[in-house]
Amino acid sequence: MKDSLSLELAMRTETLVWIETVLLAVINAVALCGNLLTCYAVHRNQGLRTLPNMLVVALAVSDILMSICCMPFSVATLFRGEWMFGETFCRFHGLGVFMFSNSPGWGHISCLKAPGWGRRMRANAPPPGSTPSNTSAVFLLIRE
Repeated sequence: MKDSLSLELAMRTETLVWIETVLLAVINAVALCGNLLTCYAVHRNQGLRTLPNMLVVALAVSDILMSICCMPFSVATLFRGEWMFGETFCRFHGLGVFMFSNSPGWGHISCLKAPGWGRRMRANAPPPGSTPSNTSAVFLLIRE
């Protein structure tokens, strides 16, 4: 697979190289500016500081990190037609792409579910003055 991708990058026409590079650079710039504006709007306007908007801000921060830490190296790779940053940095780049693109969505969906889990824990809480056993706490976690 590595050889076919390298061959495909090397066999592109100069026009295609410029189109791909400029398109990805523009996408990167628009993503960075748009997400910075999103964070700025929430920071400046108190009415926008709601729980759902905090998810949007968290995703915007993740996109900002992707735009700063990962996308410039992808643009350079498209322009040169080869990865020029070494094997070790390639692994870190892949980790960064995974962390900034996939993980926040799943992590924040779990955070949105947490308030409901907390309400269920309070509803199933023992009466005042008694302490729950470890078994019932484990049961509640497994039941969720």
